Amino acid sequence: MEKRVRPIDITGYLIPFDENEQPICVCIQDGGISGRMVVVFSTEEKLRDTMEFIGHPNFKIKQIDDPLEFCETLWEQHCRVICDPRIVGDNKTRWTEICPPRDVN
Repeated sequence: MEKRVRPIDITGYLIPFDENEQPICVCIQDGGISGRMVVVFSTEEKLRDTMEFIGHPNFKIKQIDDPLEFCETLWEQHCRVICDPRIVGDNKTRWTEICPPRDVN
């Protein structure tokens, strides 16, 4: 699949946190891509729908104030940051991945 690079500002996006004040990680396997991913959402509705779908009813919602600092902390832990995952067809998931600036150029 061809990667398209486009700028995205996730300031104000939402992230689910667990009871230990840690971002909730999900494991997604799609077309040979797998790994730990932290999911951010553009709307509360998308966040709640996804959390219900994956069966994670207990979470807190926080807003991203400093996207670069937030993402760098996760990238250092070898987590990928994805935005607004959605199911499209049989066993296919699409999302926008937030990449480190060094990977875009």
